[in-house]
Amino acid sequence: MRFGSSNNNGHEGNNGAASPGQFAQAQDLIAERGPDEARATFEEALVRCRRAGDLDMEAVVYQRLGDLERALCRFADASQAYERAVTLFHRVEDLTGEADAVLSLGDVQLLLGCDADARQLYGKASKLFEDAHNTRGRANARFKLAEAYLTINSTIAYQHFLRAAELYEAADVEACPEPPLRIADPPLPDTIEDCRPIESWLMAKIALREAAAINALPEPIRESVPELTARRRHFWRDSLAGLLIFGIVGAIFYAAMLLATIPTGFVLPLNNVVFAAIALLAVGSALYLARRASIQSPSVRLVGAIVLFAIVFNNSSMLDTTGPAGWLDALQLRLGFGGNPSMIANRLMQRAAVSRSYRRDEDARTAYNRAVTLYRNLGDRAGETAALLASAEFERSVDNPDRALMWYNQALKLYQERRDLRGDVRVRLTAADITRAGRQFGQAREQYKGALKLQQQEGDRAAQVRTLLKLGDLERAVHREEPSKDAYERALNLSRQIGDQSMQAGVLLRIAKFGQLFRKIDDAREACARALNLYRQLDDARGQAAAWLHVGDLETSLVRADPARKAYQQSLSLYQAVNDRVGEGRVHQRLGRLAQNLNQPDRARSMFARAVELYQEAAYRVGASRALLSLGALDQTAGHIDAAREAYTKALNTYQELGDTPHQCSALLRLGDLDTLLGHTERARDSYTRALSLYERLGDRNGQATVLNRLGRLLESVEPDLARQYGTRALKLHFGSSD
Repeated sequence: MRFGSSNNNGHEGNNGAASPGQFAQAQDLIAERGPDEARATFEEALVRCRRAGDLDMEAVVYQRLGDLERALCRFADASQAYERAVTLFHRVEDLTGEADAVLSLGDVQLLLGCDADARQLYGKASKLFEDAHNTRGRANARFKLAEAYLTINSTIAYQHFLRAAELYEAADVEACPEPPLRIADPPLPDTIEDCRPIESWLMAKIALREAAAINALPEPIRESVPELTARRRHFWRDSLAGLLIFGIVGAIFYAAMLLATIPTGFVLPLNNVVFAAIALLAVGSALYLARRASIQSPSVRLVGAIVLFAIVFNNSSMLDTTGPAGWLDALQLRLGFGGNPSMIANRLMQRAAVSRSYRRDEDARTAYNRAVTLYRNLGDRAGETAALLASAEFERSVDNPDRALMWYNQALKLYQERRDLRGDVRVRLTAADITRAGRQFGQAREQYKGALKLQQQEGDRAAQVRTLLKLGDLERAVHREEPSKDAYERALNLSRQIGDQSMQAGVLLRIAKFGQLFRKIDDAREACARALNLYRQLDDARGQAAAWLHVGDLETSLVRADPARKAYQQSLSLYQAVNDRVGEGRVHQRLGRLAQNLNQPDRARSMFARAVELYQEAAYRVGASRALLSLGALDQTAGHIDAAREAYTKALNTYQELGDTPHQCSALLRLGDLDTLLGHTERARDSYTRALSLYERLGDRNGQATVLNRLGRLLESVEPDLARQYGTRALKLHFGSSD
């Protein structure tokens, strides 16, 4: 299932919130598949997004999930989905998407009867749309805000309707600078169910009509601004006093309950009746103090009482997700009373997962380390292995490959002790991928070969093919011709034995890349032709597109522009037929490079820009960043320095958000080279130093040598002694490295 982007960038009739068509899509999905299957479809999409680390698309899916729950009248679930979408859009700095989700969340809160919360959310959405320069979105938010105030304060509603009318008129001018002929006095609907699908010029008239209706009301109904200001002042005074009183009472009861667990040896929670009585005592005490403090607002007293009761009653769950439970568990284990070590280890794993979700890296690392130690002391090898793998995956996610490898190696020993071949293979392959990314090719080669031997023992030929392809790619990357050829040929023979034509075609395309690199042109042509024939037999349009893409790459390497362009056009038409935006982006990027080689900068720029657009439509941020680097290099060559810097910086920011360290280094090197060209020594030095630090973290000796050489050339005239030191270090790294 494919989801559209929620980013509305000012197009008429589709700004300011999720389009009404999205609710219709949700209803169609429910009618077609049923509510449970429809929800399962979205949950499966969420799992794929998380695995890919695609926060943009994950936010969009949560937005659509909220639409689905709202169509099913499951407003609480819809509210949770929209809140998650708001969080994700905020993390990826998508202001329009965040505003869309906030506006939808306000609609749900209004349906739940939480009018005050809805008004606050509409106001927040209006501010976000303003920051995103989305006039139509601001107008929609203002109109909804006016409707929300209509029943409680006609003065404020009147002001919002007038402002909405102004914004709708401005949005209409933006969308249609030369508006067509329109009816001077069109018929307006009596009621508005949703302002979003209605054109801006009509909405402006509707907003003015609503304002005029308010202005005609009897004067006593309209509330004066001074009275409103006084009410707000009293409310904020009561809120601050209530927060202080309920907070102090809650802290006292929390501390008392925490201390009570230590001498008795209880592991929270206690009996629910006891907790309820204690919670009611806390609430009663707080309400008594609130009355003594003359807190008049019933909403403040009610909210404070509910929150305090929940905190005290659920004390055990609160301890599980914060710090105190950690030292309490440790104290119980050290003194030998209370607490089940296995239960505590499981709880530490849960706490680590929670810390990861909130990006508290040190808390997560500490919890994983303690869980590993507990499982090891208990002799629970399965639990220890799970904790080691979770810790390794965490370290990998925070870009700490050395620690990740340490944990993977410990897990590998446990799998070997248990003679678990599949676990052994899985860990070896993961460790090989990490060491290969760090350009430690010798270690990666040994890991791949070790995994291959175990797969041969298992007799899993499909898995052997995948590992041989990885091994062949590694050998090709370090220009080892014979080992690479041997790995690919073994993979091809195995795929034939299996009888999987799609797998054979994939191997043949790798052989084509091999032939292109080592100038075995006839072999490369033959491999492409055979792969294309197999994909045609399978009626696999996407596979055919990939094969034509390889043909285009081969012709480009031979400086045969016309055949390369024809092959790329064939690939593009096939990708368009299957609506593969990522594939289209790859073809446009290749066409851009071809135009660049032919000294056609304008055509190259348009191709790279189109590639960026296609990647962004597919929420493929890595591809978009690579295209931006190409676009930046083109702008730099043309002397468009500001445009080049902007492209490099956008790519760098994206790589940082994705945790892609190798490509961060590439972007930093581009920025450093740009500043070196302009004579900005300090800025160039900063970029190079940051890249050097990242290469050192990766253990990439060649990358370190490259940066040190650049630093040496940069500082040769201003700090010659330091430049010589950099040059010496680069030579040692270069001649001391091995494949």
